[in-house]
Amino acid sequence: MEASDAGGGSSSLRMVSTKNQLVEVHVSLPLPSRLSPPRLEQPVQLECPYSRLSYGAEETSPLTSTAVLAAQSADGLFDTPRNILLSGSGPKDELAQVGVESTFDLGHIGKHLTDHSLVLMYYNVNSNTTFDDTEDKRMGLFSTMSTNVVGFMRIPQGEGANDSSYGPRSAYSAHIDLLFANGFAALGNTKQPDEGHFLTVIAAVVSPKSEGSLTLASAEGGTFTYPNIDYGLLTNEFDLVAIQQALRDADTFLNATPWTSPSPYIIAPFTRDGTAKMSYESDLTGVTDSRLRVKGIEGVKVVDASIFPSTTECHPQGQVYTVGEKGAQLIKEDNRLA
Repeated sequence: MEASDAGGGSSSLRMVSTKNQLVEVHVSLPLPSRLSPPRLEQPVQLECPYSRLSYGAEETSPLTSTAVLAAQSADGLFDTPRNILLSGSGPKDELAQVGVESTFDLGHIGKHLTDHSLVLMYYNVNSNTTFDDTEDKRMGLFSTMSTNVVGFMRIPQGEGANDSSYGPRSAYSAHIDLLFANGFAALGNTKQPDEGHFLTVIAAVVSPKSEGSLTLASAEGGTFTYPNIDYGLLTNEFDLVAIQQALRDADTFLNATPWTSPSPYIIAPFTRDGTAKMSYESDLTGVTDSRLRVKGIEGVKVVDASIFPSTTECHPQGQVYTVGEKGAQLIKEDNRLA
């Protein structure tokens, strides 16, 4: 789209339709200038001359259509209310303060701004093994996303604040969120210390009651003027109670016995596999082939988790079901039943 300071703009799009037609669409928009408030009732004119291609010959038939379209705003959390306010739709008294002529008294535009309140906690740890694994083997926790462990919880009943969840299933909705990041997650203006090894815990209120607002700072710069944004974080008592509970929960969790006194015992969580692993025909370390047949033994198939060539990076129940379904299909094919 090409626009000018004087207003107006045009654009074109060329495409090939499913019927082998070369279509070029010209769109003319009577846009306001960049520095004037947007208007929401602008007509849009479409000029669509198209060419039909057939064995090298070309036939043209111009088509011109003019339509008045409803305004569709997908400008985002901040730009949508700002543009609507600049158009003259908004609280009449607020618009008058910045010199915007009111065309419609829309009282709640820009209000009820909500966001999750977030607090960062940093813990010193006495190990750097995860970073060493990444440096040496390109493996380990630092080779994946930083916050791959997340906990959602509710605050205990009777904490002196009303629940902010809504709907019939609100009893199952989370109030707070804990994210665990291996290392020092420097968010905002936080500066990482020059030395030390760290674990970051991010606590957030995921069902906040606090509300902020967006208002126009000025109308002189048009859509290039930044609005006033007040997040209103932690302005409601419930959010204060919730974030304090999140901090306590994080500290309780990290001071539990498995963290302060790790057990020397390691158990297997019942996800065993690989004892009849599948491999290529030429791979002598494998037991079964790609059709689940035991190599060297006629008429024997294995249809269970023992065929996995390596342990899956997840709970294997779904993969076991898949092996069962595929095994049933292969058995039917081998016996000419499929």
